Amino acid sequence: MKRGHGHRRGFTLIELLVVIAIIAILAAILFPVFAQAREQARKSSCLSNCRQLSTAMMMYAQDHDEMLPGWHNPGGHYLARFWGWAIVVPLLNAYSKNTDIWTCPSAPKTPAFLTGPKGEQIYVHYGYNEYIYNTKHAVPPSYAGNWNSLAALASTQAGVANIAVIADCVFPGVFNDWGNYDGISITGDPEGFGIHRIKYANGWSGKNPGPPRHPNYGANIVFADGHAAFVPGGKMVGAYAVGRPRSAEPGGIVEWPVVNPLNIPPQR
Repeated sequence: MKRGHGHRRGFTLIELLVVIAIIAILAAILFPVFAQAREQARKSSCLSNCRQLSTAMMMYAQDHDEMLPGWHNPGGHYLARFWGWAIVVPLLNAYSKNTDIWTCPSAPKTPAFLTGPKGEQIYVHYGYNEYIYNTKHAVPPSYAGNWNSLAALASTQAGVANIAVIADCVFPGVFNDWGNYDGISITGDPEGFGIHRIKYANGWSGKNPGPPRHPNYGANIVFADGHAAFVPGGKMVGAYAVGRPRSAEPGGIVEWPVVNPLNIPPQR
């Protein structure tokens, strides 16, 4: 007996399996693409944060005779009681009026990144250059350059376009270039590499780097001339003293980005 024209034949088991296999293949192809697109959007949002921080930083400098935030004794500043090493946050917030720009969407929201007055703490995922922040560093590695002066930074061989001021950072407050001086060594980095706080902005365990904040352990960075840019981790070079891991002799070393104003960028 013939079936009526309105009767529909169902899928066979083999056909269902084929459809499921095709969906699985497409998912395997598309999910990484979606993840990459999501991270690209987060990295762009982080860079937007840095550009807003840059604007606030330059407005601060205009109001303070071309001087960036910096003190001979940051720990003695009254704001240090509430902000610790992140004194720069409330100072720039006076211009940005937006505490959200201190939070990177790719960074972990853990207690280690919380800082500020009790009941008003915020996540701070960016750091400030310690050479600029602490203008009279009295303990090894010591320096006294008064580098919070834009004129002083402009007079260096590195120049303001190459000196990092604010960057993705593992510590809510400051970054430096003497991780090697502190005895930090990450598997895969060259001997004497020192800018771990920027490259491994989400942290590390022993010699093992943690998950990258951005692709290739890159970081978004605000430079002293006011521009902000993404620097891939593979492009980062430099240390306090390459080849002398615990030396405290600054100056003349190739760095990128330049953290110590006396050091120089790679020749391009």
